[in-house]
Amino acid sequence: MKKIDKDALMKQKFWILLGVFALLWIVCLSFIAVNAGGPVDEAKKSYDAAKAAVDKYPTPKNESFNPPWRKYGETFTKHKNEVWKVAWAGDPVKDSDTVSAGRNRWPGQKDMYGWPSEPEHPLNDVLLYPSSPFEPRLRDWYKTKEVYGQQFTALQLDLVGTPPAKGQLPTSPLGAVTFKGGFDGVMKPIDFDAITTHTPDTEECWLAQEDFWVKRELLYVVQNALSMAARLDPVADAKAKDTEDAKDKETPPAKDAKNLGQQVFRNASWEVTLKFDKDDKNQTRISPDSRIKNVHVSHREQDLGNPTIDGVFFRLIQGETRKTFYFQGPKVPWDKDAPLGNDKSWPMPSVNPTKPVELEQVFDRSNTPIASIDEIRIPYLSNRNANRPLVAAKPSRFGKKEEPAADPTKVAPPGAGAMGSMPPGGPGIPPMSSGMIGGPMYGMQTGGKGASGGLGGAQGSANVTPNFGFDRERYLFVTDQSRHLPLAMTLAVDQSHLNEILVALANSKLRFQTTQVEFRREPAGASANSTAGNGFPQPGSGGLTPSSPPGEDFRRTPAVPPGGIGMMSPDGTASTAPTPASDNPNLVELTVYGIASLYERPSEKPAEEKK
Repeated sequence: MKKIDKDALMKQKFWILLGVFALLWIVCLSFIAVNAGGPVDEAKKSYDAAKAAVDKYPTPKNESFNPPWRKYGETFTKHKNEVWKVAWAGDPVKDSDTVSAGRNRWPGQKDMYGWPSEPEHPLNDVLLYPSSPFEPRLRDWYKTKEVYGQQFTALQLDLVGTPPAKGQLPTSPLGAVTFKGGFDGVMKPIDFDAITTHTPDTEECWLAQEDFWVKRELLYVVQNALSMAARLDPVADAKAKDTEDAKDKETPPAKDAKNLGQQVFRNASWEVTLKFDKDDKNQTRISPDSRIKNVHVSHREQDLGNPTIDGVFFRLIQGETRKTFYFQGPKVPWDKDAPLGNDKSWPMPSVNPTKPVELEQVFDRSNTPIASIDEIRIPYLSNRNANRPLVAAKPSRFGKKEEPAADPTKVAPPGAGAMGSMPPGGPGIPPMSSGMIGGPMYGMQTGGKGASGGLGGAQGSANVTPNFGFDRERYLFVTDQSRHLPLAMTLAVDQSHLNEILVALANSKLRFQTTQVEFRREPAGASANSTAGNGFPQPGSGGLTPSSPPGEDFRRTPAVPPGGIGMMSPDGTASTAPTPASDNPNLVELTVYGIASLYERPSEKPAEEKK
């Protein structure tokens, strides 16, 4: 037998193994083909049948899914409509309801939306919804100075009042506050007749009235902030303070039959210790030993009088009793006090000193924590929302058919804007305020598209109303329930009272969401030099006129003829007031930006339920 050549076998090892592998592979494939063909075919048939059954239904949803989803939708819609009703009408009140101390019920916005009305022109009864029929004769009546304009006159007399005589306190809530450029310079009412003789359409009337409602609520915000600043809170440890004072004097408290006790009050500026005793006629009075202490948070000295009104005035309230008294004297350094003095007698026969009393400060122009209202802009965007486009309400809100999309290349015609304008330079460019001194700009400096307080068509806007050119694009969001209106307000405020402004805004009917707050030092003399005083136009000024002269901006309204239609004081003469003489070093210029939520009146069957 021939001997195997091991060397040759090793050389051909690769090919030998490859041949063996090929043989085994063929055997395995043959085995699988013979033995596994049946199960594979059955699995494939089962898969194809299942796929065919699924393909009959393109979506897995079926009728069985709908009942629980509908139930969830009904629950959600019902809750949303309940919230909507509360936002409009306020929190429901029951006899068993109680409100914890320091909290108030939400009043709702229902009372905010009021129209001028009389028996022949019952707008309040007719205009329940923006889509309600608004007859041309009613619109012609509404646009007049005696109707639309009278709302501003009445509001001015109610909140600002007439200028007080020298030495007299303001009698109205905002009587101590200056309106930069006058009351109309801030409120910017529209003189419809100065723009065109056309009758405003329904949408234009609603937009004009909406601006009035919002600006009026902002004035109420300032009023409420002043009320908070004026309030002196009772100091809980008044009795302990009595004991400490007695120890400091190293004498025991005297037992005097005429001494009726004391109550201590404090706000951000003063601490008042009211002592009560009996006078020579055995009547209750505020004791001459009562004291006032300077506790101002800025640690600055404060006046107890000024050339216009000599004294710091307070009002004592108990039940129906309201008595005014004052402290008078030289400047009081911080943490020092001054007596009421023996030369004053403040009888309070109807006050019971053993029961709690309330105390509030009565501000005048020299010590008001809100020195001036400089500007209100509607709409106006903060930096936070500057990249968001403003949108218009749907035409169906006013009972109109949907209009075709506006041509983006179309520009509003010259003079189309009734009032206000974009800041010079277009969207996003900081406006230049009249308070500019030596380069730095004061006033609203941020934000994007927005009018300077009025309804004028924004630069380049094609979506304006037909007769008066009011810009429709004024909201951040519009839903069936509400419209979200961006705005801004600039005030000159004592910086120790900034929180009162923000709290009053948060508590207002506007459902105000603050988006940005900025403040800077008020330039010296700005409050005194930039206003005509107390919001009243000076002789020859126009009442319902735009704030800028003709030609300053092509979107502003032409000025009315000389003499204008200015608001008058009750005696029929043009009202004037002295320029404020506030030299408060604590003043800052505060600008608050935010979004007001304006709710629609709920219908008996809201849109969601109708569907």
